[in-house]
Amino acid sequence: MPLIYYIPAFHKVINNLPQASEYIVFIDLQNLAVGKYNVDNDTVLIQDLVDIVREEVKYILEYLETVFTKCPKCKIYFFYDENRNIFNEKLIPTWKEDRVKTLSKLTYDKKVVYDFSSNISKAVSDVLLYISKYSRFLNVIRLRYIDSDFIPAMSILTKSLTNSDTIFLIISSDFDFIHLTQRKNVFIYDTRNKRRFKGLEDSNLYLYDTTEFIVKKISNRFGIEDEEKCYHIYNNYQLIHALVGDSTDSMPPLIKRVGIKNILKKTGDLLSEGSIVDRIVLDRNFGLEFVRRLTDKDVDKYYIQLLNRLLVTDFILLSTIILEHSNTLPIKYLSSYQHLDYTITKHFDLVVEDIKESLKKSCLLYTSDA
Repeated sequence: MPLIYYIPAFHKVINNLPQASEYIVFIDLQNLAVGKYNVDNDTVLIQDLVDIVREEVKYILEYLETVFTKCPKCKIYFFYDENRNIFNEKLIPTWKEDRVKTLSKLTYDKKVVYDFSSNISKAVSDVLLYISKYSRFLNVIRLRYIDSDFIPAMSILTKSLTNSDTIFLIISSDFDFIHLTQRKNVFIYDTRNKRRFKGLEDSNLYLYDTTEFIVKKISNRFGIEDEEKCYHIYNNYQLIHALVGDSTDSMPPLIKRVGIKNILKKTGDLLSEGSIVDRIVLDRNFGLEFVRRLTDKDVDKYYIQLLNRLLVTDFILLSTIILEHSNTLPIKYLSSYQHLDYTITKHFDLVVEDIKESLKKSCLLYTSDA
């Protein structure tokens, strides 16, 4: 039986987090659905879809119940999106146009498996969404036309307004979440770290990803051996991501032939100060000067493109702007995005509607216990 959503030792992760009055766990449902290829090929193709969905839901609920039993103050939020990501496509026209899932380990038709996996993902998501309406601790957020990856950031942001000591755990192997760990009490647990899953025994400890571990991942990803430079990348990861692009999402570098080494060389003194996203967004002159360090051509155009990309790569920024647009927070960053047209900003309203619809029992946007 293919355990597409199986989360090894999930309850042990909770036990190894710092003590807190409250724990909120975010599970990237789509991330868990992709890349689990170590399954019986024949079983995958001949199993009835309904049976597979039933088993997947059974396994995941059993493990979540274990978590809740060990930590009653824990709340679980699955999040996913469906349909085309129109929001990102309008900001970055090349968005995912050439994206190809890595299915090289499979020995049979890749498209069949991809379609099959997608159907299971949607079916399980829909079932979980229904069950969550009646659960004490299970919540599912489903968004349309916009990437759901910023959902943990929205909760982190709203909780920080009340100075809560809440611990946030994000279950995902997606690099895009790394910048959220720059904030207090935010941890990532990478489910694809195979070393943690060998010899699964009760005595094993499964720890959340530490800053040191994340910096090593950054070193491997960018080919940077200097630890200090890796920390500069980590402390400004959302900005670096916007600048260097992401081939898996068909987002090319912002400026051609300006890669990570050029960025570190020409802006390293600024990056050493920590995250400078606020200054870039709120101070146009500073933002233009930052871009000018990287190129002396089309500086205004690149600055606007950088602002747009930051909405994709900086989940806290996007969450803040959505809340500002809905009059939940006073306007601060939204003023810097007056250039966005209605076809883009209308998604901010859709996000709020979708979250309310998904969480009728406890709305993430407005209640303290979400």
